[in-house]
Amino acid sequence: MSDASSLFTKARQASAAGRDLDARLALAAGITQLAGLVGVKPIVVGGTAVDFYAASATPRGLEPNKTLRASQDVDVITVTSFGADPAALRQALAKNPDFTSEETAIPVASRRKWWLKGAPLLVEILGGELYGDPERVVELDVAGGQVFLWAPEDTAWQYMQVALSERSRTSWERAVAIAAAQANEAWQWDYLRSRADALAPVALVEALQAGDSFDEMQERCA
Repeated sequence: MSDASSLFTKARQASAAGRDLDARLALAAGITQLAGLVGVKPIVVGGTAVDFYAASATPRGLEPNKTLRASQDVDVITVTSFGADPAALRQALAKNPDFTSEETAIPVASRRKWWLKGAPLLVEILGGELYGDPERVVELDVAGGQVFLWAPEDTAWQYMQVALSERSRTSWERAVAIAAAQANEAWQWDYLRSRADALAPVALVEALQAGDSFDEMQERCA
């Protein structure tokens, strides 16, 4: 398995070649290596997870959905055997020579972001909120390393909640893009229904399954 430093080099090379999503995934693989040394498991969430699940494979590598590019950075949360420990991974990044932090602009350590030196690639270690089922985490082999993501249903569920509670059209479009791209895979609608709560009721799952527009979703869930 590649070490963290070589994975970060691969991330820089992919970024320089214009393979943005491949670069972010290689960066995430390097973060996984660093995290393992401090006993935590980083799970990629947010826009990079959306871009991966809605991506297309091309001769150049993975390409994000051209009509819905969700991110240019890597957001991760951390999980340990005893709960979340984002501080340990933040400290590892702060000590790593491959990164520079925004400590001047953001004096609060828990809110800092880290830039990979030599590339326009950004990492943010979020709080330990569990967005998904740890038993359903998706593991990818990337550039000789590993990347962990919430399952596509859990990733969509996060955006569905935001779409309804914050009336966010963009969040709904991201959830729809994930569901559409994963339709021929082992997508589990029953699992999403089992996650229904006040922020993401069953009607919202039905709207996603029906491919509702944002306006149709709001009407269905009113």
